[in-house]
Amino acid sequence: MNKNKLIQLLKKTISSTAFRAMCLCVFFSLVLWMFIIFSDHRQHDFEIPIQFENSAKPDEFYYTRDSVVVVNVEATGFEFLFKSGYEDKKEKIYFDVSKLPINKSKGEMKISSDFLKTPITKSLGMENVSISILPDTILLKWQKKYSKKMIVVNQTKFETKNSYRIIKNPELLINKVVVEGDKRVLDKIDTVFTKKINISNIDKSHVALIPLEINQQHKGLYFRTTNIPVKISVEEITENEIELPINIVQQGEKENVKIFPSKVKVKYRVPIKDFTKINAENFNLYVLYSKDNLQNANKLKIRSANIPNNVEVIGISPRTVDYIIINE
Repeated sequence: MNKNKLIQLLKKTISSTAFRAMCLCVFFSLVLWMFIIFSDHRQHDFEIPIQFENSAKPDEFYYTRDSVVVVNVEATGFEFLFKSGYEDKKEKIYFDVSKLPINKSKGEMKISSDFLKTPITKSLGMENVSISILPDTILLKWQKKYSKKMIVVNQTKFETKNSYRIIKNPELLINKVVVEGDKRVLDKIDTVFTKKINISNIDKSHVALIPLEINQQHKGLYFRTTNIPVKISVEEITENEIELPINIVQQGEKENVKIFPSKVKVKYRVPIKDFTKINAENFNLYVLYSKDNLQNANKLKIRSANIPNNVEVIGISPRTVDYIIINE
């Protein structure tokens, strides 16, 4: 059969009354099937995670043992097909309880699941369908959260290696922490402390994380920060010893006072970077003599003044000197 005869046969079949009647029957059968399917009422269960909050009082914490509810939706096939609720909802739905009679700082109450219906149907995009929720009653518990800032006090001791020293007091990079919990407990506490621990053999500047001392008195409290960063600044040092003369400072009536010895040895520490800058001129050692106050003392104490900030005197030998008064 050639191509022209095939085309003529197809045209004849399509134009025939029997073929048209068959197509019309198929079309109406499909329409009837779709009408039956999509107008038929069906049921579908959704598992939805829920959480409660108070828009008027954000400092309150709400929780329930039923963190997931089962929602049974009864709707037509058409609604299931074209509504967004056909797929299970995985995101959490939040319910505002600001209109519930919740006045105490802590408590619990039972609420009907009807309270949840409107927000759930809205979330599913099926506001006009019938739903039921299990459990039908939800036990809602709540507790107001209070918070305050507490001062942090360092109790940790820092020790360097022998050839190092801490330049200044360790610096708390966080000197206040936010603590949340029961108001009655928070009102009794204003200060928190770091743990009493020793950190030794420090040989470089760094930031250490020091844990807070959290004990029984803090039961039920939540610390937003439990480790405090502490900045420790150290420097490498060296020791040296020099011999220095002693000056005599007199108060009141002047006398001819002689001291023995007239020089002492001073042992000091200094940063290595400043070692060459330090010499005898950086020290001022003296004794204080007053005829009225020291006439019964046989020794005078060595004193120091104007010592550079980067110099640490660790020993003076001897610490006291003898003196005599020469009468001419």
